[in-house]
Amino acid sequence: MASINEKKAKLYRDRELFEKTSSNYVIDSKVTSFLVTPIYSGTMVIGFIYSEKLEEYAEFDEQLLNTITEFNKQVGLILQSSLYSDNQKLLSNREFEVMNKISYGETTKEIASSMGISELTVKQYVKLALKKLNAANRAHGVAELFRLGIFV
Repeated sequence: MASINEKKAKLYRDRELFEKTSSNYVIDSKVTSFLVTPIYSGTMVIGFIYSEKLEEYAEFDEQLLNTITEFNKQVGLILQSSLYSDNQKLLSNREFEVMNKISYGETTKEIASSMGISELTVKQYVKLALKKLNAANRAHGVAELFRLGIFV
């Protein structure tokens, strides 16, 4: 979804509402709009809030959407720091970011493209992360991060 990729809050209404919703989902006829607000830290999207219960008279202008975006950025920073504090840091920020993207099924090529680095650099981050985690492969590394409570 564009709002998540762009890391910006976005309100979808009317026709766009149906265009942006996967055919796997059925939209209740009472839903007239929805708001998608990504929660992120740096280049990493941690999650998102999907709101469909919006007051019909509410005005979502660009300034309000920017404020919501900034708020969710701050939430992302707080979440990341609380889940992964510096004193228990096992991986560098970039190693963590690469492993997080792997946990979402991204390929080396996709990770390199989204982070603006080479595929070789991605592979180096993976290699270092796996060594620090004593993991045999990517799946084992991601499993270790979940087991340690670093990924939730």
